Amino acid sequence: MELENTEFKPIETEEEFQKKLFHFVEDFIHVEYAQPFCASLETQEKRREICNSCEHRRDLKDKCTLCGCPLQSKIFACFEQCPDGRWGCDFDGFVQTCYNSITGKLEEGIVINND
Repeated sequence: MELENTEFKPIETEEEFQKKLFHFVEDFIHVEYAQPFCASLETQEKRREICNSCEHRRDLKDKCTLCGCPLQSKIFACFEQCPDGRWGCDFDGFVQTCYNSITGKLEEGIVINND
């Protein structure tokens, strides 16, 4: 897979990564960040299917009766987990939306493999 951005420079030191991470967190906390910590669309769809068929889902308010969370926001976030263990965090969603942004690799979720 070729990248359109030919100016990509891999992070070479731990200090460089730490600085990028610091600036990412700073931007996320102090500015409305354009890339929220969201699960991949595929994961969101799978989570929705699981939650829609779960006995702990309250239909009227679309909430989980175990944790009390609104399911739409819980399903959306990559770090969320089902309190009943039916689905977990979405590492791939994190890579697509957050990690790539921190490391300068964000281009529609493309993960650059330097192997």
